[in-house]
Amino acid sequence: MKKPLIVQCRKCKKIPEEILEYQKHVTGEDIPPRQYVIEREGTYNRKTGYFYCTDCYLRIGMPLGTA
Repeated sequence: MKKPLIVQCRKCKKIPEEILEYQKHVTGEDIPPRQYVIEREGTYNRKTGYFYCTDCYLRIGMPLGTA
């Protein structure tokens, strides 16, 4: 059986539940921060589970594509 991916920022290694930005995005919605990232984060890489949080994305120069 395949292990579920750990969804985390590729640079700072934080998971969505540790990032205030994603906590705010899901306020009033019925999905956890992890699911929000999987469904709506443009830098999320479905193969690796990595994404870039906004702070890291800006720090590394806003690259095109996924993490």
